[in-house]
This record gives sequence, C-alpha cells and structure tokens, in this order.
Amino acid sequence: GCPLSVPVSAVAMALRQGTAGKVQPPFPELTSHLQRLGDLAWRPGVEALREACKQLDISYEESDITAICSELAGNTFETQVEPLEVPVCDFLAYILHATPCQQNFEKLNPSENATAIHRVDERGLFLHYYQALVRFVEGVSCNGCVWYDQQQRLPSIPLEEVNIYQVNHWIIEPLTSKEDFSFTEVVTVDSCAPKQMWFISHWWGEAMSTFVQCLAKHLDIRRMSADRTADWTAWTALGPGERSGEALPT
Repeated sequence: GCPLSVPVSAVAMALRQGTAGKVQPPFPELTSHLQRLGDLAWRPGVEALREACKQLDISYEESDITAICSELAGNTFETQVEPLEVPVCDFLAYILHATPCQQNFEKLNPSENATAIHRVDERGLFLHYYQALVRFVEGVSCNGCVWYDQQQRLPSIPLEEVNIYQVNHWIIEPLTSKEDFSFTEVVTVDSCAPKQMWFISHWWGEAMSTFVQCLAKHLDIRRMSADRTADWTAWTALGPGERSGEALPT
C-alpha cells in the first residue's frame, strides 16, 4: 500500500480544528497494526518506533517522532514516561487519532459543562449513569472488541472483559482532566439529590458490565428506586487533583 506520512503539523492542525474529537477513532485499524507488530507493539523507545514504522510502511521525519513523543510524555494521563521511552502502541494511537483524549465524549457529556459538587461524599451517581458508560464502551467497539491494554499486551479487549482500570484510562481520566472535575460532576444533570447513597468497595479488575449488573441487582433486591438511589465509587467521585491524595468523604 501507499506509505502513511505523519507530519506533526498535520496532526496538530487536525487536533486544533477539533476533527479528532468528533470522528470515531479508528480502533480496528489500530488493532490490526498492533496484531501485525506482535511484541514490538509494546516496546518503548525510538529504536522500537523506527522499526515499527518501517514494518508498517509509515514514513516520518526524525523531528516528527521527537515532537510526538514529547507531547505524549507531557500528557500525564497518557504514558507517564520520558519522551524517548514512549511505547509503540501509544505512538500509533496518537497518529491514528485513537488516544483516550481524542475520543468523542458527547454522548456522556452533551452540554460539555460540569456541575460542581463541593462535598466529595455527595458525588454519588444514579444507576443510569453507570449504564451509560457501558453503552458508550459498546458504541466504540468493533466485532465485540475495543481499545488496547498496554499492561496486559492486548491489542483489542473483548467487551465482556473491559474492566474499571481500562475504563478509567480510556474514559474517566481524559474526560475529567481538562477542568479537574470528577466524572460525577461532568455527567450529572439531575436536579434532585439522591434519597439514599451507597458506598461501593470493589476491585477495579472486575468487568465493567458485571459491576453495573451488580448495582442493578442491588437495587432490585432491596426494592429501591433507581431515580432516588445513588452509588458512590472512588473512580467516579474523585477528580484528578483529588485522586493523587486519595481524598476521603468528610
């Protein structure tokens, strides 16, 4: 096929124009690249990037790779590494407009506004917000799979196995990092306060779909109203600045 040229100026222009934020990220194309590269897809460093670009027939300038790596490393919710240690998977996701922050979150936050809830312990969410998260993940899936997991070296994650760690990386962090609001504050539009609030302690490695099913079952068993009962979880209640200090309800 024809070589893919990835000048930094073109990537930056697309981001400034908002194109990447409105277009469905090409996860299937990214997944095929990761599968083709095998172990190389997860290796960090410039040499690995050069080899990956060669195998995928991607043309580049050395200055382009350096600039992209610097931008990725500067985003604390992407790689958290030195510029020269950016892994191949994150580099490819960037040039294909498929990084977490390049997704279209309009279905989760149509107004693009946030509702400030000053008390951390009051940031519970009604069940339908958790269910909306599951629907969002289903919406960006292809052939029953979605995203990639660098830690587990999975080029595509089966829908039924998507866990809270992955939801946090691909949705919660990029959606909340710009304004330092919690996910609850970003998505909440309900005017009425919940009548009951339940604190949920659970393992982040649990499948997201299973977790939400458990919340629904809890409501059913206790015969509680779904529009007046909220569930408090740390990953939805704490904003980026609060996560680092593990702020607790007061």
